[in-house]
Amino acid sequence: MGPFSEYVYEEIEFLLSLNAIESEPLDRAISNDNNATLAEKRFSITPKGQKIASELEKQLEAKYRQELRTVVDTYNRMALTRLLEYVYREYPSFAAESEILDELDVESGPV
Repeated sequence: MGPFSEYVYEEIEFLLSLNAIESEPLDRAISNDNNATLAEKRFSITPKGQKIASELEKQLEAKYRQELRTVVDTYNRMALTRLLEYVYREYPSFAAESEILDELDVESGPV
């Protein structure tokens, strides 16, 4: 389905096992697969996850803490389809094997 990282999936599974995040199915699946894959779920941080994140953030140098906040502010609330449109537009090689490219608006201007 385009950009994929086994490492990210492993980390999601790890965070789920810690109850640091929770998942729920997306309102609209992005593939025709009937299995509820990680790509078809919405994740949210739990109170336990917030505590862990807060402790980890305190360990960062100030410049990295600001960079992290910028990434979170930019992408955290972005819908998956919009994020994929951005990635495919900025990094076209990631779209090469996309299973949903035809469903996305990748040819238009900036997201």
